[in-house]
Amino acid sequence: MRRDICEVGEPQRAIRSVVEYACGKSVVAVAGNHDLYTSNPEDKRTNNDFIRLMRAEAQRQDDAADDDIVHVLAADEPVCWIGNVRFVGLTLWTDWMLAGRWTPNPELMPAEVWAAHARAMARHWHSGPEEYRKIRTERGIWTPYDAVAEHAHERAILMDELASPHDGPTVVVTHHPPMPEFVDAYQGMIGMPWWAAAFYGSDILRAMPDQLRPDLWICGHVHVPCDIQCGRTRVVSNPVRGGKFDPDAVVEV
Repeated sequence: MRRDICEVGEPQRAIRSVVEYACGKSVVAVAGNHDLYTSNPEDKRTNNDFIRLMRAEAQRQDDAADDDIVHVLAADEPVCWIGNVRFVGLTLWTDWMLAGRWTPNPELMPAEVWAAHARAMARHWHSGPEEYRKIRTERGIWTPYDAVAEHAHERAILMDELASPHDGPTVVVTHHPPMPEFVDAYQGMIGMPWWAAAFYGSDILRAMPDQLRPDLWICGHVHVPCDIQCGRTRVVSNPVRGGKFDPDAVVEV
């Protein structure tokens, strides 16, 4: 069962950790937000640089095992097969349209307005998430607008891949959760901003036609274990952080 692991500035170490933990079993990995963090302000590596580091380490592990055991999936290469099981994986950046979810009266403003207010607050150097200080793209520092664009991009990729015929089970692996119910575990926590739902997940699975939904969806990011059924899809998170990681968890598809 996948766990949520990162090594800031050295994502290749995370790949080694997961391979060691898997004890020879196949590994499907996607980058989380922390995997893309630079180690200091002088570190100019981009998010794509970190993906390349993860894949280079995966290749080293494959070479050492003389087998194709590690699969690092991302938007540019989102699919792999293990036996007859199709895996579709990417980070799945979150949906800012969820920003008003925790407000007392979310219907007072259109979702687009809540999202705009939330993005304005998230851009603040001191109070905003570390993403907007520690992740870089080829254009510069990662911004909420990059997250909006990447969410739309990855959402389209997922829908297209899930619409492709496949004779066997399909498992989606993403860092961020595909349902806002996973995010609600944080509602009311001290220090949690009102717009945090937009930072932690999306509503992609519930909005998806049931015939496109995968058999299983495994996600991370939240530090609370979850197991939810949505139509034909079981959605599971088994994070290391939070103290409730189950090392013996097994999910059948």
